[in-house]
Amino acid sequence: MEATDVVALLRAAVKAEDDLISSKAVLRLLDAVEEHVGVSSERARQGHESRLAQYQVEAQSNLEMFRSVMDSGKEALNALILIGGGAVIALLSFLGNKADPALGKGLILSLQLFGATVLIGAVCHGFRYLCQVAYSAGSMRAGHSLSALTVLSALAGYGIFGWGVLETAQAFGRVFR
Repeated sequence: MEATDVVALLRAAVKAEDDLISSKAVLRLLDAVEEHVGVSSERARQGHESRLAQYQVEAQSNLEMFRSVMDSGKEALNALILIGGGAVIALLSFLGNKADPALGKGLILSLQLFGATVLIGAVCHGFRYLCQVAYSAGSMRAGHSLSALTVLSALAGYGIFGWGVLETAQAFGRVFR
C-alpha cells in the first residue's frame, strides 16, 4: 500500500463519519492500513530479491558465454598458426631433401602464402587482445569493431592457407608430370 492509498482511505473515513470520527473507527482503519503496508513491503522485498537473483544468473551466463567465445576464437587462431607453420616446415624439409631447382621455384609463392598465414594468425592474436582491452574499458563499439576485424582477418588467413595449398599442388603437378 502506498502513501496515497492511506490518504485516500483517511479522507473516505472522515467523509463517512460526518465530522465526527470515533477512535474505534480510526484504530480499525490504522490496523487495516498496517496490515496492507506489511504485506506490500514484503512483496516488494521479495520481488526485488527475485529480480536481483535473475540479474545475477543472466550476468553469470553472459560472462561464461563471453569466455567461451573468446576461448574458441583463441583456439581457431592457434590452429591457423599451427597449420601455416606446419606447412612451412614441411615444405622446407622437403626442399632440403629434394634439391630440385624447378620445384623450389614453384614453391616460393606457397612458402610466402604459408608464412603470411602464420603472420596473420599472430596479428589476429594482437587484435584479440585489443578487443578484450576495449571490452574491459567499457567501449563496446570498439570491442565489436576489433572483434569483427579479428574474425575477418582470421578468415582471410584461412583463405590464404587454402591458396597456398592449391599453389603447392600445382607446383608438384608441374614438376612431376
